[in-house]
Amino acid sequence: MTIKSLTNEQITNLWKINLSGNGGKENEIAKALGHERNHQPFVDAKCPITGVLYEYKKQSGTQWFDLHKLSKLTKAQADTAILFFIHDDGKLVGAYKSTYQDVCDAINLTPQEWEWAKNAPTGAQVKYSLKLKQIKKFTCITSKLS
Repeated sequence: MTIKSLTNEQITNLWKINLSGNGGKENEIAKALGHERNHQPFVDAKCPITGVLYEYKKQSGTQWFDLHKLSKLTKAQADTAILFFIHDDGKLVGAYKSTYQDVCDAINLTPQEWEWAKNAPTGAQVKYSLKLKQIKKFTCITSKLS
């Protein structure tokens, strides 16, 4: 079972992290949430209690996804929970949860378009921008901030 909502302690811990910049915050986020770092494709951490795997995404706007990589997800990878940490100038303002399958559904490509993305040459930049308004349609896990 994935996180239903963040606790006050987790939110307080996340507020202490400067979420701005490119990458490199996974260790701090995992510690703030009480997760263990886990280095697998499409996975940043694991909850030691439930065993649920998580990918972390932090952004202040658009989140880019590589369609070539998404098109090759296994069923298990598609079920991986994603936690989106939305920030304003590095300060947490909200968090949302989804799965890679939810992201693929939000992207809303036809089966033919997914097949095209899957067969794109290795290294090709086949990107999709998931907008903040799309992310905010996922489940909010920081209702305590509202």
